[in-house]
Amino acid sequence: MAEAADHGKAMPESEKKKEQSLPFYQLFSFADKYDYLLMISGSIGAVIHGSSMPVFFLLFGEMVNGFGKNQMDLHKMTHEVAKYALYFVYLGLVVCLSSYAAM
Repeated sequence: MAEAADHGKAMPESEKKKEQSLPFYQLFSFADKYDYLLMISGSIGAVIHGSSMPVFFLLFGEMVNGFGKNQMDLHKMTHEVAKYALYFVYLGLVVCLSSYAAM
């Protein structure tokens, strides 16, 4: 009950907060060289991490084509699959490092 009556009273000026806005270019006014380095490396890591899925689909498509082209020659098919398996390992390492950089 008492709380409902308090809403009608004026609040002191120190408790009032004005909404402040500033232009976009002033968001980084206190950033130093280390902050810029972190923002750039994070952006590059995010781009690499985001492009990893299309690269995965391209590699997977090439690996499936290797199955189809070499189905009569087991040795050649095994060689192709082993090559693309190594590419998948490299892609996984790149994704791991780029996701760490994007954080």
